[in-house]
Amino acid sequence: EAENEFLRVRSHLESAKVKMLLDATTALWPYLEKDAGGRPTRQVDLFVFGSQSAYESWLKDAGMQKFAEASGFADSGRNTAVVCAEGFDDETVMGMAFHEVAHLFQYKVTPTVMPSWYSEGFAESWGGSGTFSWDGQALEAGGKMASYRTESLKDDASYIPLADLVQGDALNLIMTDGAKALSFYAESWAFYHWLRNVADEKIQARFRDWEIRCKGKALGAEPGKPYGRNMRPATELFQQMFAQDLPTWEPQFREWLATL
Repeated sequence: EAENEFLRVRSHLESAKVKMLLDATTALWPYLEKDAGGRPTRQVDLFVFGSQSAYESWLKDAGMQKFAEASGFADSGRNTAVVCAEGFDDETVMGMAFHEVAHLFQYKVTPTVMPSWYSEGFAESWGGSGTFSWDGQALEAGGKMASYRTESLKDDASYIPLADLVQGDALNLIMTDGAKALSFYAESWAFYHWLRNVADEKIQARFRDWEIRCKGKALGAEPGKPYGRNMRPATELFQQMFAQDLPTWEPQFREWLATL
């Protein structure tokens, strides 16, 4: 275990790796706070299991068996990010930790339940392959995703039409179609990044307006259910505001994808 005022890391990994995860993830805090508009008000837990068997045992005891097919998840109710490190190198584990902690920032700053593509796009912006670099002292974060993650999106077979992407559910895909889930995560990052940073300024402004409306109304939030998954209200608002634009955006988005 290693901790500071922001974060506590508990793991089966050796102490040097635990300290590295503490330092690197803490360095991500200012990035996340600026992007999310706030930060968790109490210390966050990061659990990094060294083996799949230990991970699955903990999931069973915690009543979270549905996440057994995932390599990690963020538990808003327990203020805990959970990662299984078995089979992954140090950089990938760090990215997984960043991804799940980013989810906690999103969940803790607002109770709004955002659509799955948005939540994963936000988290992959900070923990996706290629989006960060850590030299042991300084962190650079928020970069472009590694090309090997986005290359398949240039093919019709792997590309997910925007009308389907905005209504998709990452957890359901993980449990039913692993290959499509990988595409979903990469394309969620790409669409989120495009709407925020690449699209026409008027589109970016409208997207920001949708974000503010969702968060200001706490869409999908239910009292007593801190880990609610009612994404319908925010998704329906997105459809009301943008469904008619998706056919026009699609070729523009795919043209940009081809440059990655």
